[in-house]
Amino acid sequence: MEKNSYPVMIALNAERGLKIFYEWKPSLILLDFVLPDQSGMYVLHHIVEKAKLEHIPIIMVSGNFSLENQVNAYRSVAMDFLAKPFELELLTALIENRFAMKKDWERSIIIDELTGAYNRKHFNHMMRQQMEDFERSEHIFSLVMLDLDYFKHVNDTHGHLKGDQVLQAFVSTAQDVVKSKGILCRYGGEEFALILPHTDSVQAARLIEQFREEFNAIKFPVKETDFQVTFSSGIAQFSEGTGHSEKLVDEADQALYCAKRAGRNQMYATEMLERKNEVILNQIVVDDDPLIRDILINRFFNWKPTNHTKVKAQGFADGRSFLTSDWYSENEKYIILLDGSMPEMDGLEVLHQLRKHFPEQQLLIIMLTARNNTDDIVRALQIGADDYVVKPFHMQELVLRIERLASRILNE
Repeated sequence: MEKNSYPVMIALNAERGLKIFYEWKPSLILLDFVLPDQSGMYVLHHIVEKAKLEHIPIIMVSGNFSLENQVNAYRSVAMDFLAKPFELELLTALIENRFAMKKDWERSIIIDELTGAYNRKHFNHMMRQQMEDFERSEHIFSLVMLDLDYFKHVNDTHGHLKGDQVLQAFVSTAQDVVKSKGILCRYGGEEFALILPHTDSVQAARLIEQFREEFNAIKFPVKETDFQVTFSSGIAQFSEGTGHSEKLVDEADQALYCAKRAGRNQMYATEMLERKNEVILNQIVVDDDPLIRDILINRFFNWKPTNHTKVKAQGFADGRSFLTSDWYSENEKYIILLDGSMPEMDGLEVLHQLRKHFPEQQLLIIMLTARNNTDDIVRALQIGADDYVVKPFHMQELVLRIERLASRILNE
């Protein structure tokens, strides 16, 4: 057998045979009726259920080719019975035949008949396998959930046969692009799952983008015209904190849902969702006193008001350099600490320019001043200051006011 490239494990008794069976999970078993410690039928009864579950062919051999032995072997679900001595050529042909049959069995059990993709059962099996591999070696993998856009419209407009052609073209294109890098499974209906071993989410995104471009270019002919179909996808990478496969599927599903909601024909990854949900809060200090600038910037440098907020802190020595700088982004939020009295441009004038040219809901402004003048305070509040702090101030009081304003702007 080894000359024909079959690796062989040998057991000289029933005890050793059972041990090999459970530890090594063989692809085929050649089992003698007579063993020194137990009968071959004893071994057969102990392994038959697991062998059926794993689709392992069992060939019984015996020097006693009686009808009784043959009947017992077949009724115990042995697949074949060979009389000893046998010709090696016959045994080799039989093993080749059984391996080919085993391959067809397994293919019929794990392959989706319509599309040629693997089915949901195989998906579950491969997910367990990837989880076990990660636990052993920490090899990363990614999961991509894919869903054809407006597929019901394809079936309703062009018929289910044309819809089947779309599904088949989808799988064929995916298999051409992915090749041996991943396992494509039909998850249900027009939704598919792609498992990518040893692949992070960035690599997965590149692969899916290539697949999306190739599939989008396919034209499906109908009568005198043709149509095209797109798909949306969501990517999740398994990492230390993911926990279990169900959570990974849920994360990829959430990313897919966001791709659908954003207009379809696109791809989202969980990292993109985290960035999408992250709020950038800029803490800007405009004050001609360098000591105050440094103290306030350092105080809020590592501040994190919420888990999804990233704080940036920067300072400017005067209002003109602040307003003429590239400080503003329409996707970010701001808390501005603005000195009321500065050279060249008064703090109140800076406040006026901010309220005139920038959306109020993105900017919260605290005026800082050494002038404890009621008229100045009233004027600042009238122009649009959100709060007013008189110098010298207690840091704890200022921090509480900033935290209160941050809570307001982050919850809008």
